[in-house]
Amino acid sequence: MTQSRLAAGGSHSTSSHDEELYRTVFEHSNDAIFVIDPAADRIVDVNPRACSMLGYSHDELTALPISAVHPNEMPALRAFAQAVFDNGRGWTNELTCQTKDGINLPAEISASSIEVAQGKQIIAIVRDISERMQAEAVERELALVEERNRLAREIHDSLAQGLTAIIWQLNASELSVKAGGEQALESLESVRELARECLQEARRSVWDLRTGPLKGLSLAQALEQETMRAAGATIQTMFNATGDERALPGGVEAALLRICQESLANILKHANATRVTVTVSFDESEVRLTVTDDGMGFDPSSPGRWSKDRGGFGLVSMRERAQLLGGTLRISSEVGQGTTVEAGLPA
Repeated sequence: MTQSRLAAGGSHSTSSHDEELYRTVFEHSNDAIFVIDPAADRIVDVNPRACSMLGYSHDELTALPISAVHPNEMPALRAFAQAVFDNGRGWTNELTCQTKDGINLPAEISASSIEVAQGKQIIAIVRDISERMQAEAVERELALVEERNRLAREIHDSLAQGLTAIIWQLNASELSVKAGGEQALESLESVRELARECLQEARRSVWDLRTGPLKGLSLAQALEQETMRAAGATIQTMFNATGDERALPGGVEAALLRICQESLANILKHANATRVTVTVSFDESEVRLTVTDDGMGFDPSSPGRWSKDRGGFGLVSMRERAQLLGGTLRISSEVGQGTTVEAGLPA
């Protein structure tokens, strides 16, 4: 900016020190700075950052009308300029600047009005926010991916586990139904209750009402309830809780409950077990869930066990849940020797 332009305006003239300080800030700012005369549709002055941002030389930019930089937004720019004149300052992120190559850059603009000999002008600090907007778009995409994964886990955990429990209960009740009598009615009522719970879980997942999966129970109570629910004519279950139970973050409690549900569902579907033991242990820094069965076991190193395409989504889901909360999941199994699932989460 020239000395004559800085000195213009009589009582608004500056000392050499002030002028040098202003010129240093103006020339070395990381943001683009424009001095404009909206009434004349004229760019009065620009700093080097403005030139590099838009791809023009200083002389090219100062020879352009304002409308060349904002070809499609002059009504909005005039309204913004008037608001700055009325209030002395203003801010907007709704305007874009067009580069020499015709690219529209989203901009964040703060502006103040100044009085010079030629009349009122505006000094505007313009920040290119295209990189920030791209980063925000990436964050939104990642958030959408995580939300899809969360919904997939929720639907799998609620619908798949509920339907598995219903099928297992129907199989276990088959002999009672054939025999008839009061026991048959009790078995059918149990299946009906499981179906109701499955429907409620499906609705909760779809609408994401974020009601607590523990339904007002403590973690130990909820885990014990799930353990006892898995008991039947051909399988015995046992639940243990050790350490001093305390309130945990809701995400930790929900994750442990889901891991327990998935483990029990896998046992009912695949293990052909006769005994299952569920243990939750609380210590100062960690809560640990262990689910052990005496079933047929499997080879954990088999790729198919961790493939979603081969029905291994349950194991993937359990591991994702633990890792998302900074925890670990370990599965120990041998063919014919049963399986142990151990999840540890920070408490």
